[in-house]
Amino acid sequence: MSAIELGGLSYKIPLAVGYPYMIATNIEVEDGIVNGTIDVLRNLELLIGDEHNTGLEAQDEPSTSEATHKQRLRLWIEFPFEMIDQ
Repeated sequence: MSAIELGGLSYKIPLAVGYPYMIATNIEVEDGIVNGTIDVLRNLELLIGDEHNTGLEAQDEPSTSEATHKQRLRLWIEFPFEMIDQ
């Protein structure tokens, strides 16, 4: 898939808990989740079917296996302000 097919989003992003990430597109303008907002990744959850595993530890090196690219993750993000999701 190209970035165009993904709505301008990268298809490969190395993730590490505790590091800041910049939102690169407007997701929820009313809530302030917009292009340029810098937020901190606090947790990752690997989603498996209808269930999910919690508490995954971030890896030092991103995996390049094909299976990793097909896994679904839920990202827990800490935003710098309290108006999110109210």
